[in-house]
Amino acid sequence: MLAYRYKACRPGIKEQVVEMALNGSGIRDTARVLKINKNTVISTLQKSSSLVQVNPNFQALNSAANLAARLELACDEHGIGLCV
Repeated sequence: MLAYRYKACRPGIKEQVVEMALNGSGIRDTARVLKINKNTVISTLQKSSSLVQVNPNFQALNSAANLAARLELACDEHGIGLCV
């Protein structure tokens, strides 16, 4: 075909979706720039094998019931810095 009506079928669009995701573009931003549906962007990213989960331990930490956090005040020896 010489002219596609549905822009997501054009050659190279799927690769651009993955490339934009790797460069930090969001789903809505990618859909707006490429003029395709955001659901197409989501399904393309879900089907992509070139994407790797950044932190595989996040799911395990997120499902843990008992998460503890410790906050500390950081100062230098003269009391200058983050101390208030």
